[in-house]
Amino acid sequence: MVSRLAAAGGVIAAIAALLILAPRYIASTKVETPTTKAELSAALLTQSQLYAALADNFPEEFNELVGELYAIGPQGEAAAEQLSSDYMIRFRMEYAEALLAATDQALTSYLASVAETYDAAALALSNAECGLFAAGHPDVLAAAIDDPRVFRAIDAQSAAMIRAMASATGQEPRALANQTDWNTFKRELAADPLSETYSPLVAEEVIVDPAYCAALVWYITAISTAEGDAGERVKASFAQRVATP
Repeated sequence: MVSRLAAAGGVIAAIAALLILAPRYIASTKVETPTTKAELSAALLTQSQLYAALADNFPEEFNELVGELYAIGPQGEAAAEQLSSDYMIRFRMEYAEALLAATDQALTSYLASVAETYDAAALALSNAECGLFAAGHPDVLAAAIDDPRVFRAIDAQSAAMIRAMASATGQEPRALANQTDWNTFKRELAADPLSETYSPLVAEEVIVDPAYCAALVWYITAISTAEGDAGERVKASFAQRVATP
């Protein structure tokens, strides 16, 4: 069984919540009413890294999403945001396993973008709010994404996830990280001088601590830079769990 620190269930749940929130926000607030599918497609590509990455790497899926969004016509924001959310959940369910075969470079970039999201939240929110943001509190997430820094970070994170999934083409999937792999990672983590302060915050999900977001950035950065075969399995397994709805 994976250790509590390695699993960091609240971290995973919060990141997954961000991946749902991004397409909802983009679809409901950023696109002017189009008159053709081509105009809708162009609007999505112009204002979102997420949809640009989808179009570049999964063009059939992007065109399908454009068609579904266009078909809802004048039904309004609620229909668009729900459709986008549901579509990206289906997409993640289909391709999350691909992250086990993603290139190490793509996984590193993806998880680095996750850490950058919490960096952006720490700048935009109070310490107390950042803890709630990290825990996936829906009201705080919805409010935080109105800050351009947070929106750009979540959008970039979602795009990096899609690119990592696409990088798996033709690659053999890794095995999921086992307890030995996580123990190796924990030993390396413990050697960091910040571990004594930050590890308990992540392990116990102490969201009320002012340093909680900083601890998450430290922890996710450590995963993103893990090396060797064991490190790659930890990195891929964490990314796959984050992406799975």
